[in-house]
Amino acid sequence: MGSDLDYDHPEVVEDVINWGKWLAKEMPLKGIRFDAIKHYSTDFLRKFITTLDEEFGQGWFFVGEFWKDSLDDMTDYLARMGKKFSLFDAPLVYNFSQISKSEGADLRKVFDDTLVQKEPVNAV
Repeated sequence: MGSDLDYDHPEVVEDVINWGKWLAKEMPLKGIRFDAIKHYSTDFLRKFITTLDEEFGQGWFFVGEFWKDSLDDMTDYLARMGKKFSLFDAPLVYNFSQISKSEGADLRKVFDDTLVQKEPVNAV
């Protein structure tokens, strides 16, 4: 635990992709959650996703934790990933938090400036 992987290193990429293929063969998975994806190489993640889709069929669900309150950063990330990826909607969580602290809050505004509003297909 606590070890970092260099997702720009070809041997690391190959090993992790082989691990993903092994996992897909051994378990009835149709999706993977990635933690702290802002620390991953987007090139690696695109290759990982493409490999699993090509070898095990389309329809996999990939979601990542990209905890930023910047909607622009999140939509830029989705564009770089070719929108084959979903993100947890951190701005929506922040909106719920703010509403929970406000007396008489207007729930009609909970989706304002959220990923669900801007990229609903890729928001979780």
